[in-house]
Amino acid sequence: MNEVRFDQNLPFVAHSLTDTIYVIYTSGSTGNPKGVQLTHGSVTNFLLSMKELIGFEEKNKILAVTTLSFDIAVLELYLPLISGGTIFLASSAEAMDGASLKTILENKNISMMQATPSTWRLLLASGWSGNKKIKVLCGGEAFPIDLAKTLIPMCSAVWNMYGPTETTVWSACKKLNTEDPFITVGQPIANTTLYILDDNRHMLPIGATGELFIGGYGLAKGYYGREDLTTERFLPDPFFPGEKMYATGDLARFTYNGEVECLGRNDGQVKVRGYRIELGEIEAELQKIPFVLETAVITSEYRPGDIRIFAYMATSNNQPIDERMIREILSKKLPAYMVPSHFTLMDMIPKTLNGKIDKKLLPKIQTILLPAARVETPVQLTASHAGVKDQHEMLRKMWIEVLGINELKNSDNFFNIGGNSMLAVQLFAKIADVYKINLPLSALIEAEDFEDFATNIDKKFQPSRSASLSVIPQIYKSLVAIKTTGDKNPLFCFHGVGGNILNYVTLAPALKNERPLLALQSLGLDGVTPPLRSIEEMAAHYIKEIKLAQPEGPYLLAGGSMGGMIAFEVALQLKNRGDTIDKLIMFDTFGPNLDLGSRKSESRRPLFQIVKEALIIRSKKIFNR
Repeated sequence: MNEVRFDQNLPFVAHSLTDTIYVIYTSGSTGNPKGVQLTHGSVTNFLLSMKELIGFEEKNKILAVTTLSFDIAVLELYLPLISGGTIFLASSAEAMDGASLKTILENKNISMMQATPSTWRLLLASGWSGNKKIKVLCGGEAFPIDLAKTLIPMCSAVWNMYGPTETTVWSACKKLNTEDPFITVGQPIANTTLYILDDNRHMLPIGATGELFIGGYGLAKGYYGREDLTTERFLPDPFFPGEKMYATGDLARFTYNGEVECLGRNDGQVKVRGYRIELGEIEAELQKIPFVLETAVITSEYRPGDIRIFAYMATSNNQPIDERMIREILSKKLPAYMVPSHFTLMDMIPKTLNGKIDKKLLPKIQTILLPAARVETPVQLTASHAGVKDQHEMLRKMWIEVLGINELKNSDNFFNIGGNSMLAVQLFAKIADVYKINLPLSALIEAEDFEDFATNIDKKFQPSRSASLSVIPQIYKSLVAIKTTGDKNPLFCFHGVGGNILNYVTLAPALKNERPLLALQSLGLDGVTPPLRSIEEMAAHYIKEIKLAQPEGPYLLAGGSMGGMIAFEVALQLKNRGDTIDKLIMFDTFGPNLDLGSRKSESRRPLFQIVKEALIIRSKKIFNR
């Protein structure tokens, strides 16, 4: 470890703010090295922002632990330079040894240290008890909330830092508090803009997940010798003509206090059973569980055509994981289709040399899961030929084969152990062969667990709603009975962009026994029927099935996200036919601002235009250079 002091009498060399100050190579998400060209202006803006926002003075001392190949070293080297402070340079060996870092922090009166979460954990593991004079800067990867809450009472301040290399080290930061329910990256530094946009580069509302874009003084010139890639990632700013913004490839959402919560990479977006799923969002929720240190989520084909979500976790002191508890926690934050089917405990999550999670090194799925038990369904055996014990065993084997699991407990819920609507169809086909009855999806949804489901089969389960709903006939291509009990008119819910309707399952208990819950899923989920191409076509098709279930109004309609727009269109078409609408409920949907009786309203502009000013976080600061 060496102490470095700067000569105050070095000659002054003039540079333009647009001149390149350094080129640093980063692989990013593609794995191919590319040189990022940063300017004197962008680095100056960054350093002056950090000096003022976080606070660094001549009396301060920073411990530099970052390799020069990592751009966050810019803060460690140059912030003391412009402030007259002192740098203590840790050697490579010291930077990787918690005991050595602890000794330096305690003996050299260090007032600031910047490091990744892994390094801070290393330091804590060495027995470091903190210092009320030191400021903690943490960045480079997601900041686990348990680590943050451990550090906050031990130190002067704990800052969460965020920023890609292409926008000059850090673009946003947040001073964390123990009361924070989750970790955000706060707001942008000076002269920096943050946007969260959809696939069409439209502003998303507060709380909606989209891609994070960054504009302002921190933008790099582009990639050295890669005009094609520069054009791809540095885009025209649609809100400030003549300026550029950088497409980070990171998923994020605005919180209601104007801060930004990062949710992982958008190249972690996958499609499972028709749903578009952000794996980073699942990882973010898992990371909030107190005993979870690190996590990685992937999808894999468990069996041909059966794509499932797998979660890997490292926990405090290798604490065993209770899958049921984790599923229960996640189900309160995520829709059912985003809850992983399988969880694996690991000593540690594999990392790249730069300290980022390396999903390629996660254990192969085949090493985790044993071959599923096979069952040869005795088609000739019917409910009248078998005793209750035999029937339950037969049903158990059906569940095991369909779900691809090795063990089934009586307390297992179909959807909590990897079940979905498509697997339910396979299960019902097997049951129909044996028991000669056709079951609606509600047979599984309303059953609390396997034992409850098997008991209902013993009673030759028949829904109590009208005959038209007890067995969903072939004419119903989209309508799914989630809940069939109740004397009031049913609530019709419409699918979102993924086409599925299992996200409405959790709504069923709220309706108690007052009214049925019927949902409309998209055509085409079976991979055979062609999907409809417009909301108007969908609405017309769904109305035919709605009319079969409920011939006369008033109709109660609801939908979330794109489902809200479908519900709105259904309401319009029903009203034009002379039907009455009881209620139209739209949530998490762009408001069309249309009168229900007219398509010619002049206020059809999307909601993001109305609240645009509230959602663009753009900070401005003029520094005296």
